Parts: sequence; structure tokens; C-alpha cells
Amino acid sequence: MIHNINPEIVSFTLFGMDLQVRWYGLFYVLSFII
Repeated sequence: MIHNINPEIVSFTLFGMDLQVRWYGLFYVLSFII
């Protein structure tokens, strides 16, 4: 089965969520300053 690719997909999803949260926080701070 695809037991070898599974951890890579999970780590990629976690990284994507973390990146999305960082961008959301950055825009939130920018909108708060402006």
C-alpha cells in the first residue's frame, strides 16, 4: 500500500496549515496597524 508516502502528505498538510496561519496573522497585524 501507500504506507511510505503517508507521512510526507501529513507533514505537507501540517506545513500548509502552519503557513496559512502565519499569513493570516501577518495580514491581521497589518490591517490592525493600518
